[in-house]
Amino acid sequence: IAGDAIGTGTGAAITMSGAGLTRFAGTLNTASGISAAGDTQFDNDVSLANGDTATDISGAVTIGHADGLSFVGYDTITFGDAVTLQSGSTTIDSNDSDVTIAGAINGGQALTIDSGTADLDLQSASGGGSAIASVDLDGNNVSVNAITTSGTQDITGSAVTLNGNLTTTNSKVTLTGPVTLGGNTQIDVGDADIEFTSTINGAKTLALNFGSGIATLTGAIGNTADITSLTTDAGGTVALDGGSVKTTGIQTYNGNVVLGADTVLTATTVTTNGTIAATTQGVEALAVTGNAVFAG
Repeated sequence: IAGDAIGTGTGAAITMSGAGLTRFAGTLNTASGISAAGDTQFDNDVSLANGDTATDISGAVTIGHADGLSFVGYDTITFGDAVTLQSGSTTIDSNDSDVTIAGAINGGQALTIDSGTADLDLQSASGGGSAIASVDLDGNNVSVNAITTSGTQDITGSAVTLNGNLTTTNSKVTLTGPVTLGGNTQIDVGDADIEFTSTINGAKTLALNFGSGIATLTGAIGNTADITSLTTDAGGTVALDGGSVKTTGIQTYNGNVVLGADTVLTATTVTTNGTIAATTQGVEALAVTGNAVFAG
């Protein structure tokens, strides 16, 4: 469906009330959002103008084009079931309105979602059935469940909540903005880097597996709510730049540690199995509150 925008901008531009599949093989251009009770497939670009109605698709969504696909909407975008990335990269842009995807996202393609100043919520584990190529998520409050990708993961928000594990194949994970652990979290990047650009809080466990890579923890950890425990991988290096790591349980650093600031580690027991060094020799100091085992 192409050409002039469908609808008047008042009410849903298209309402699909049947339970069967609706497929849009060409470009879709409407004056407002769309509503669908059943499954929907988008094979080309989608442009939903700023009318007075949100986009709400209750069934499964299949989306993608070999040359890339852009899905642009307003007034919130809600996909109520699973999403399959069928071909090429997909970009979803909500123009500063909320995006909610309730079901799992799968498919070996790149996915970008930008909700601007509004919230982004991925409620189910994604990439477990078929690893996503890469994800780039940007919004205000960004909440994600487990995500598995073959490539990089970039998650940016004014606040980021992790409700599951993040897994890549030898590719970097970057978390930009303050992070809250909504569930016990393991980040496994194979042989690559992990970067947190801000603070980490929340009464859950955090495990970082990065092979021979570098895990950069830029902000304080547990500065407003102690995390339960922190465990890092052997073989790589942890850069502690935030000055403080607070856990109610243990901290175990199985690889090397580099201090980017004077640092206080607070835990029941802090165990280091690698070396500990200052970024500048004789400048950054280390203090431990709790038991300490220096095995490296």
